[in-house]
Amino acid sequence: MYAWATPEKLLDEMSLEQIILFYRYGWEARKTNAQVYWGVLGQALQGTEPGEKVQGLEKFKEAHPDAKIENGAWKVSR
Repeated sequence: MYAWATPEKLLDEMSLEQIILFYRYGWEARKTNAQVYWGVLGQALQGTEPGEKVQGLEKFKEAHPDAKIENGAWKVSR
């Protein structure tokens, strides 16, 4: 997780309970960081404001009423 947390340092200076706690908190921090990153990135790519809900297909159909499915993909005329 961290550069200073080598296996030797963990085994020499920490108890098993501390190592497990350190590992668990590290993964929870990474999971939270990833959720925030991908949530913000997804909103930016969709062009939505934070907190705005996107209805997905319904919103797409409203924006592109002439869209057609061809070969399994949506085709939109420009």
